[in-house]
Amino acid sequence: MEEEMDLDATDFRVGVPLTWRRGAYQAKFAYYHTSAHAGDEYVERNPGFQRINYVRDAFVLGGGYFPDPDLRLYAEIGYAFNTDGGAQPWELQFGAEFSPVEHSGIFGAPFWAINGYLREEVNWGGNVNIMVGWQWRGDRNNHLFRIGLQYLDGKTMQYAFFNNSEQFVGFGTWYDF
Repeated sequence: MEEEMDLDATDFRVGVPLTWRRGAYQAKFAYYHTSAHAGDEYVERNPGFQRINYVRDAFVLGGGYFPDPDLRLYAEIGYAFNTDGGAQPWELQFGAEFSPVEHSGIFGAPFWAINGYLREEVNWGGNVNIMVGWQWRGDRNNHLFRIGLQYLDGKTMQYAFFNNSEQFVGFGTWYDF
């Protein structure tokens, strides 16, 4: 049981997004830095593991469109001007999300989202992330409480192991202020 609690890896991402919205259109320009670190316990359990210094400093340009107030389509392109540890410059992200904007009352309403993430460093492979669940939106403050399932299939999001693939299913609760 103790080994199941060991830290295999952790990634740090910090950035500054600038966003704009007018009507049904959104735009985003951002800078971010990502660095990946294998956990000490993982390195001890795997003496042959070759540590990498995965780093990305990137600019991102994105756009979103609401064909309906409850449905958003989006896409982003990122270019890393500084890379290390196997990272490559280009990445693409795109998807759709459905989240009713009206007060949902005590019965709530369904939500769903699907996101594709493609990376040059894995020969334009990547992953798909799907979320589905139920949400309750407040009538006075627009706060949002959601419960749902998440499914990811494809290249891992732990960049210390960026070439590995994984599948996972999770359950979560989210509260947006």
